[in-house]
Formats: sequence, C-alpha cells, structure tokens
Amino acid sequence: MSYGLYISDGVNGGVITNSNTVLNEEFSYTLTATLAPSANTSVQFSGAGNAALIGVTFSSASPEQNDLAISRNSSTDTLTITNNGASSVTFTADFFRFG
Repeated sequence: MSYGLYISDGVNGGVITNSNTVLNEEFSYTLTATLAPSANTSVQFSGAGNAALIGVTFSSASPEQNDLAISRNSSTDTLTITNNGASSVTFTADFFRFG
C-alpha cells in the first residue's frame, strides 16, 4: 500500500492531490442519485459505517447547501444520505478509503 495526499473542499472533490506518489488506489466508488424530499439512499460496503475508514465528498449538490444529511451505521457497514429539504436534489458523491 502506498500513501499520498488528498485534500477536498467538500464541494469539488479532490482539489489538491499527489497522485504521482500513490501507486495503487485501495478503494474508490462514485454514486449519483436524485432524492425526493424526505427520501434517502444507502450504500453498504466494507468500512462504510466508519468515518475513520471511509470518506465522502460531494462533487455536486453540497450537503450544507441542499439539506443533505449523512449518517452511518458501523454494525451494518452502511452509509445513508437523506434529503431533509423541501425539493428534490441530484448529487454525486465520491467515496474513498483513508490510509
């Protein structure tokens, strides 16, 4: 395993990366979805429920600006994104593993 630098501004994904020193990417997953008001979507994979292992960035529809909430369940390794707003939201979320 190799290590590198990945800095996100939370909206545009990786804004500073040092991919030249990262020799292999352990995990990467992208989700694009549209959520109606009060709807949610969940993803389940190894580590999803642990914020210390799996990070998430939004390349569109930032959570703060669109009333999106992220919750995790470590016992089921599930990460859930919920639309708490009054209108539908389309978003793209990128998941990556720390360390």
